[in-house]
Amino acid sequence: MGPVDKRKGLFARRRQLLLTEGPHLYYVDPVNKVLKGEIPWSPELRPEAKNFKTFFVHTPNRTYYLMDPSGNADKWCKKIQEVWRKIYHKHQNPSV
Repeated sequence: MGPVDKRKGLFARRRQLLLTEGPHLYYVDPVNKVLKGEIPWSPELRPEAKNFKTFFVHTPNRTYYLMDPSGNADKWCKKIQEVWRKIYHKHQNPSV
């Protein structure tokens, strides 16, 4: 859980990103505490760290562009991948 800037088009919005083992990746407006959306999980979901602040979450229908202002993009990707493996490791190549 932590603050990220979620980019859509030219604009970025500050969101609280919540990773649960449901699995769910929710993003919440941190000021109004309102659920703004969810990144859908699937066997094709793939996190990718671009640099220490910027990371992507690739899904079949969309790529989510996220920036962690504290520079933990790699940690986000590792945690997302860890939860993904718990859910999908039986169905996918374990080297993923």
